[in-house]
Amino acid sequence: EIGLELKFLNGRIGFDGTYYHQESHDLLISQPVAPSSGFQYKYNNIGKIRNTGLELAVDATVIDEKDFSWNIAVNWAKNNNKVLELAPGVTELAVATGFNTPRSYAIVGEPFGVFYGAKYQRDDNGNLLINPASGLPILESTEQKIGDPNRNWTMGINNSFTYKGINLSVLLDIRNGGDIWNGTWSTMNARGKTLESQDRERTYVIDGVYASGANAGQKNTTEIAATTYFGGGYLGRAGSETDIQSGSWFRVRLINLSYAFNLAKKYPNSPVRNLEVGVSLKNM
Repeated sequence: EIGLELKFLNGRIGFDGTYYHQESHDLLISQPVAPSSGFQYKYNNIGKIRNTGLELAVDATVIDEKDFSWNIAVNWAKNNNKVLELAPGVTELAVATGFNTPRSYAIVGEPFGVFYGAKYQRDDNGNLLINPASGLPILESTEQKIGDPNRNWTMGINNSFTYKGINLSVLLDIRNGGDIWNGTWSTMNARGKTLESQDRERTYVIDGVYASGANAGQKNTTEIAATTYFGGGYLGRAGSETDIQSGSWFRVRLINLSYAFNLAKKYPNSPVRNLEVGVSLKNM
């Protein structure tokens, strides 16, 4: 780990940066065992994982007057992880097995926890390959990587303002990347309980190209019923890539507003010297 801390303008501007490279050994992972043992899994200390990342922070006092001040603090962080090894002779392990598909895996050479599930076939241009007989996309014969829950980077921005006795702070929380498997959304689509499935009194055409036949490579025009589109045919197909959604967000994580009473100034003999009253709002 290497760090750097700098201060400028008599401390009004500060910078803090850290780069780290860490390898962790003997991870506690659920490992399959022979069914003849009477068990399915056991926890074992196996494997090695590498984390490398960068953390940056900047804080600045923008205004510092007698009755008013403004301070801003920004932090940014990025972490990359990779599974380096598992048990001898083992290159992949399912680390979350609550569902048949998708599953979260530890795979040598991949980030920890990647999602593998039903993935649709595509041509060289990334277009879905459509079965001309059914109008539905064609699935790969085996499970494929459909998502990565690890975020690209995170950022926090905190602004603090004071005016006489009034204090206001606003914390913004930003997350970029990181996939989420929304199985609930898929199930609700299949049951017609989502906003998307409200418009079901018509037919749908899935965007893609025909995989074979006389019109191979041409744009799909085959209409399918809404019950098929939202049911098990496409959006309601449990465990497929259509269930994977972005985990990015921008949130107002915290707002604090308070007022500080200087009781000592007005009531010199009071046993209470200061009193602060405030309200907080979280996850706006």
